[in-house]
Amino acid sequence: MPVTFKAKVTEVGPKLQGGITWRVYNSRPAADGSYELVSTHREPSPTAALLPGEYLVNAAYGLSNLTKKIKVEGGKSIEETFVLNTGGSPCARCWPTASPAPRAASASTLCPTRRTSSATGPRSSPTPSLNPSSGSTQAPITSPVS
Repeated sequence: MPVTFKAKVTEVGPKLQGGITWRVYNSRPAADGSYELVSTHREPSPTAALLPGEYLVNAAYGLSNLTKKIKVEGGKSIEETFVLNTGGSPCARCWPTASPAPRAASASTLCPTRRTSSATGPRSSPTPSLNPSSGSTQAPITSPVS
């Protein structure tokens, strides 16, 4: 049966147009506890031909991912939407005057907070430190953590 997948960053946002990897697994674990990979897709909205049954579908986009269990029934095509909630936040409060930004100036930014390692040691991802009530909009520059 044809199953079409699409992903969004937020519930009300547009569907993602690239950078996403879809993995479809058999929902029943093997004897060793692993899950059989049925197919992998790198298109933004792939359509997979799946036999009737249950599957685990993983959508990976950058540091975000979501796995859903789906049921494919004979004679029915399915469209599954994945809302990844990647941490986008409105920047309306980031306007220098601390007043709401004009509608056309609103945007979202992704600020991962996951720690990463590099040749120089662990680092924290830079995260803006904003205080809308004081009008402060400076984002500190972070340095390697000892």
